[in-house]
Amino acid sequence: DEFGINISDVNGIQILNSQISYCGFGCIGGPEGQEGGWQNVLINRCILSYSGHYYQGKRGPGPYDRPDGFGIETSNGPIEIANTLVEHNRGDGIDSKAENTYIHHCIVANNSCDGIKLWGDNSKIENTLIYGRGDGKREITPWSAIVISTEKSNSSFLIINVTVDDEIGNNYLMYVQYDYPDIPIILTMKNNILSARGPNSPIFLGNSVKFKIEN
Repeated sequence: DEFGINISDVNGIQILNSQISYCGFGCIGGPEGQEGGWQNVLINRCILSYSGHYYQGKRGPGPYDRPDGFGIETSNGPIEIANTLVEHNRGDGIDSKAENTYIHHCIVANNSCDGIKLWGDNSKIENTLIYGRGDGKREITPWSAIVISTEKSNSSFLIINVTVDDEIGNNYLMYVQYDYPDIPIILTMKNNILSARGPNSPIFLGNSVKFKIEN
């Protein structure tokens, strides 16, 4: 009826080979920590799915209408999410405010809101597939496959070998510093495919984003 796993401060935990589904407040998450938040965490070979589809014996959502598959507040990291399927959550697939977040070899599919959202310096997405924004609903929404947003100047973000497929359109396929366009960050993208088959779906980069896009 709440989170599957709810932690504010943790240092050195592994969540392995686990399926966490149909949670009221999200699969994995927690409030802002007092001692560095999430640090030295590995999530590997897991399924995080269907958050918000159940609440107290009934169909969800409950009092929180945007539960994520993974959603944590400001943390030091590092956090590694690997070989994990994140699907059909009524909020975002992965929403990490941690620095040093590393997401790789994952599938983030058919989540209602944003696919992957990164806020922390030195964060990376690699070898990951993101698709199905809206989870089957066709109406125009402000959500995006990838969101990068930070208030820390000169933060670095890396996206490598990532495929995004979006067919709804009428929204940015990727937001980078939309809310903080004058705060400079460094974005490097290599060997990616971003397929926006719906109309009017460009990529947004804030004015101060220093970007390098290759291949």
